[in-house]
Amino acid sequence: MAVLLAACEEPREVPPPRVHAHHYDVSLTLDPERRHLTGSTALRLTGVSDELTLSFANLAVDSVSVNGRRVIHQQDRDRDRVYLLTMPGVSQDTVTVQLWYRGAPRVGLPSRSMLGHDIVYTEGWPDDVRGWLPGTHHPARPATLDLELKTPVGGTAVATGVLHSRDTTDATVTSRWSLSTPVPTYTFGFAFGPFEDVEISDRISLARIPDLDEAEDQLKRVPEAFAYFEELLGPYPFEEARIVPLPHDHAGMEYAMMPSVQADLLQQGESSTWTHSPEAVVVHEMAHQWAGNAFPIEDWRDLWLSEGMATYLTVLFYAHVDGPEAALEKLEALHDQLGGGGDWTPLYPDSPVAPAAHLTRDLYNRGALVLHALREAAGDEAFAAALAEVFDLEESRKLSTERLEEALGGSGDERIGSIFATYVYSVEVPAAPSTPVEPLTQPAMAAGTEIHDR
Repeated sequence: MAVLLAACEEPREVPPPRVHAHHYDVSLTLDPERRHLTGSTALRLTGVSDELTLSFANLAVDSVSVNGRRVIHQQDRDRDRVYLLTMPGVSQDTVTVQLWYRGAPRVGLPSRSMLGHDIVYTEGWPDDVRGWLPGTHHPARPATLDLELKTPVGGTAVATGVLHSRDTTDATVTSRWSLSTPVPTYTFGFAFGPFEDVEISDRISLARIPDLDEAEDQLKRVPEAFAYFEELLGPYPFEEARIVPLPHDHAGMEYAMMPSVQADLLQQGESSTWTHSPEAVVVHEMAHQWAGNAFPIEDWRDLWLSEGMATYLTVLFYAHVDGPEAALEKLEALHDQLGGGGDWTPLYPDSPVAPAAHLTRDLYNRGALVLHALREAAGDEAFAAALAEVFDLEESRKLSTERLEEALGGSGDERIGSIFATYVYSVEVPAAPSTPVEPLTQPAMAAGTEIHDR
């Protein structure tokens, strides 16, 4: 068997391969000054026959094993896919492939200064996670994670998952996390810097850094959003959440269990765009813990459903805490930001898309407006029931445009079908809302006493 690295084009929405990496067992040593990694990843895979393709970037692969047996491999470091070919004797339903590697990733592991402190952190979307993690990086291939990360003494590492242990020597800290709910690999992540854990609520903490003293006050209502989403969507899919300020260029990122917010926004406090206030960003990323993480999208064309849903859920939170008029103003602002349309594409295109090119701010705003139009057409009770069907952990289904349409009555409801045809499968935009946006609730769920015990 041979391993060959070949070119990785920008990710495209194509039918995902039958091969699925269900679990990643990762052990890495990070040298933050050089942005250098040394370590290994073991993948537990199904769907493997005599050929396997893994997405991976430029790190030098020293060796590979299949089911514990070392195999010969070849590598081209300029290419971004790993091909494992002709694997005789692999007949099990589940196969374990392990790669040992080292190097400084050219994607997915930037290092930047934040308030005078150097921070090394991962970027995962749409498949920049391939910079440090070989795998099957498609949203329809969610996975669980065990991560062991060795870092120098003098900083603190935070990561996706529940922290189980930290062992310290004179020079090294070894931290171990696990994530038991499958999520898309682009939501895996870690960061290293001068973080200090500060409790915001019993299940939410902030990885505070020096000189961001006002961060806790700016995020004090996040626990209310957490509780509201549990009432509306069902139990939080993970054990806890840790908010992490990072020096990335975008406003935030929905890392599983560790939603991030741009540190500059926390310094500025308020923003001219309501969606970019620190509170709104974190609430949006918290909504993603359901919409996009525990319930991943079916393919890249469903991005509108992930981002539009998180945006609309944020509006609903403000209806819940600030009132219907405040939520209406936020929806009106989303509509005003759209402008004249220009080169819009359908929210759900009829052909494959490159996610990085397809994901624009319009997708967030138009997606939220369409969801509100669907709510008005279906009525609150039917819309809430559709959300309950879509966000059902026991079913473990993926978010898809087709499933939402079916849950709302789809072809059997002329009004719903017309909204999907006009605003989802085409480029039209619903009219600006004109009536106050009432909070949405799940009466039966909200009245229950076992919401956290399911």
